[in-house]
Amino acid sequence: MEADSELNICHEHGDVTKRLRQQLWNLHTGGKGAQDDPQEAFKNWELLINNNADFQRAGDQSPAASLVGFMRTSNKITRSD
Repeated sequence: MEADSELNICHEHGDVTKRLRQQLWNLHTGGKGAQDDPQEAFKNWELLINNNADFQRAGDQSPAASLVGFMRTSNKITRSD
């Protein structure tokens, strides 16, 4: 059995899981962030998140993909999600 935290599934077909994960990442990155190399994917996701923040500040463009940055500045544990 293999588990995948992004998809929240566990089953015996790793090749299916890999394709589903790539489809999910493609969906959320506009086809720009589904690399198998984590370092390359991180760079692309960071670029997309920064571009979306710039677009939001300017208020004149739609997001480049459905990724937004988030930051939690408190270490307080809550159950509000």
